Amino acid sequence: MNDCKNITISYFWVRIHRRTKILMAQNVLSEEQLSEICEDCFVSVKEACMALQEKTKCSNEVVIEMLNSVAEFYLSQDK
Repeated sequence: MNDCKNITISYFWVRIHRRTKILMAQNVLSEEQLSEICEDCFVSVKEACMALQEKTKCSNEVVIEMLNSVAEFYLSQDK
């Protein structure tokens, strides 16, 4: 199960990094700004998941399902 969690988190990290990398290529963000944004975003998502688990006592599987739903929402926005 830990592998699933890591894959989901890694997926979000890659998506965030890819999007912000585009802005960096347009000379909008420096590499340092990009890293800071990605780290902040990752921490925010992780904290939201932890808060969900604290409030609901749900399992990791529920959190992973929620993250997958969020990912699907954003994937659909790319179309």
